[in-house]
Amino acid sequence: MNVPNTTFDFYLSPHSPPADQPDLAGIPCNLQGDFEQGGDAEANLRWTHRLTCDASVPVRDSFPNPPVNRVYIPNRDHTRFDVIYVETVRRGRAGSFKRVYLERKEAKWPTVEL
Repeated sequence: MNVPNTTFDFYLSPHSPPADQPDLAGIPCNLQGDFEQGGDAEANLRWTHRLTCDASVPVRDSFPNPPVNRVYIPNRDHTRFDVIYVETVRRGRAGSFKRVYLERKEAKWPTVEL
């Protein structure tokens, strides 16, 4: 996993701000742009960013259904991303981590977090 460069709050559907508190808050992560990637054949597998975090973090997707879980970076008051897909890299071995594929939805401008 890359060195953390931000944090995120995770909302498991049907929770969402501002009414609800995050299901996970202040989780260290590494966020990288990976603009407009994914297969053209599968509309539910398009992403704009990749996030990596510790394998123990219980973040999850809703694949193959449309995205319903969300990440807000660096916290609930900032930019929303839909969780497209989550995979565990190096499962069961030292250095395992989660790679989370995200689609950016709404940025609160101006922003210096992205």
